[in-house]
Amino acid sequence: MWPELLRDLEEELIDLSRLREAYTEHIDGAFAKAPNKIEILALASVLQSYYTGMENAMARIVRTFDGQISKSHSWHADLLCASRSVTQISYPDQTCDHYERT
Repeated sequence: MWPELLRDLEEELIDLSRLREAYTEHIDGAFAKAPNKIEILALASVLQSYYTGMENAMARIVRTFDGQISKSHSWHADLLCASRSVTQISYPDQTCDHYERT
């Protein structure tokens, strides 16, 4: 369990690091002036890739400790809440309370 989790997380972190390194110059330059539509789409794509990588890492941790990931319409929020319980990371209370009540 642990070796596989650590390997998977290391691979995800390497991918995130490569993504950040590949686009840091472009991202920094994008804020020197107002970006055009193409630049906004490119920045959004990089952000989505980074967010997906973080989501993958969190999902892998939750699956290892909790055994499952929610398949509901609010699975993104459920993932954050599951991460909170598994890792004991402190999020603002309303983040998970809202979804536990609905």
